[in-house]
Amino acid sequence: MLMKNILSYGERFILLSLILIALFQFSQWSYQTLKYLLGLFLHVEIAYTTFLDPIIGIITLIGSFLLLVGAFFRWKERVSSQTYLLLGLTLFLFKNIFEILGEVLSLRQKYEIISEQQLEQLLSNINGEFFQIIIWALLLFYFARQMQKKALPINTSSKPSSEEEPKKDE
Repeated sequence: MLMKNILSYGERFILLSLILIALFQFSQWSYQTLKYLLGLFLHVEIAYTTFLDPIIGIITLIGSFLLLVGAFFRWKERVSSQTYLLLGLTLFLFKNIFEILGEVLSLRQKYEIISEQQLEQLLSNINGEFFQIIIWALLLFYFARQMQKKALPINTSSKPSSEEEPKKDE
């Protein structure tokens, strides 16, 4: 089913950005996940990885796929795009939450005693993750709102519906 409205330039920019982000994240995390899994299979210890790395990788791969499908469907103005976009954005939001946890665990794994400089670097990395979480949350809100607009029936008639009783003057 096709949507009735035409996409604005702003929404086309958002969709193009989501496509590029999804492709970049897919390529980066497919490499990381494959490296981690091959390391496990071949009994190679990969330094400074945590148990969260493959979880983050799988979440990112699925989220990237859903974002790509959702963005392409939205570009083609198909109603089903909203579900894919919302699921993909939600997975990316969780990916960033897990990345924050992974950063903390990785720092604890690297150093017994953490210096103030290392703590500052960790906080800088966490700020970047929070920024991404805010972006995903805003995009989630935007597309959820778009989905809600499509779902609400609009009554354009000025007459009261047959179910409503007209008010009587007393």
